[in-house]
Amino acid sequence: MGRPHIAAELVDLGIVRTLKEAFERFLAQGRPAYVPRPKLEPAEAIAVVRQAGGVPVLAHPGLIGDDRWVREAIAAGVMGIEAYHTDHSELQRQFYARWGHDAGLVVTGGTDSHGPQGTRTVVPGTVNVGMDVVERLKALSLWYQRSRGSLA
Repeated sequence: MGRPHIAAELVDLGIVRTLKEAFERFLAQGRPAYVPRPKLEPAEAIAVVRQAGGVPVLAHPGLIGDDRWVREAIAAGVMGIEAYHTDHSELQRQFYARWGHDAGLVVTGGTDSHGPQGTRTVVPGTVNVGMDVVERLKALSLWYQRSRGSLA
């Protein structure tokens, strides 16, 4: 749950009329209900995902703006990279897909849709990566759960 969900609830309760008003009055930095996001180092985030039995994937690396994050995430044990993202250029898609393959990562994709509260107009399911990616993610999760603790 994040600020967009709280903003939607404020609208539903009639406290504000729009999501924009919820942010401007309450949820933006410096406003009464603003809470800063906790900061996690990549290695910490990867460990948390693995401890939960998940497969850590670096999301939309082309939007991060600094490939040092990619190298750091790989060194910390990330298991996948989102090369196919709606906001990546074709050159970025090819670059991160090659990097992911060369590093032995699962190469994934996504729209970054965060549901009806999100600001994106991209429809979920419009980035196709194939069932082989889903199967590989499932296999990695199962493998990790069976060998829990050996990677974290």
